[in-house]
Amino acid sequence: MKPTKFQYPDWLNEIAEMSGKHRFNSCLKLCEKKPEYKRPVEYDIRGSLGELIFNQYLFSKGKKHKTNKFFSDNPEIAYDVIVEDEYFVDVKTISKEGRFLSVGLTPHHKVEKHITHYAFIKLHGQNVCDIYWCKKKDVESWEIGKTTRPNGISEYYKFNL
Repeated sequence: MKPTKFQYPDWLNEIAEMSGKHRFNSCLKLCEKKPEYKRPVEYDIRGSLGELIFNQYLFSKGKKHKTNKFFSDNPEIAYDVIVEDEYFVDVKTISKEGRFLSVGLTPHHKVEKHITHYAFIKLHGQNVCDIYWCKKKDVESWEIGKTTRPNGISEYYKFNL
């Protein structure tokens, strides 16, 4: 899988920090009912940044796209962006230390998400990232990894970079 290098505007970092903190605060309410959703604030900031970068990338390429709900008090079981009224994309963001792309097995197989593609935003720092794009069905040929979480063992599809 070959990435596309993209340099994004600095102002996306500030918006991501504000929106990520808002998402985190919304999640705190949810975590009272479902502790398995608890995560660090950095996760929400990074995720917001990835979605903003992907939207900016599509805009820069003149691609017609529509963003799904960006803020919610509940976890969104749906795509993040529709591209060209055809591709239902789940955006995943990887830190600059990240060494692989990953998708959880359970979320990947949720039919109600209506995902057709994934966009992986691999951050490098200094407003530069790589964007990886793949079909949902292609992920199923990746290696399966396991990790321990507070609510048990979680499995995920893994693609080494």
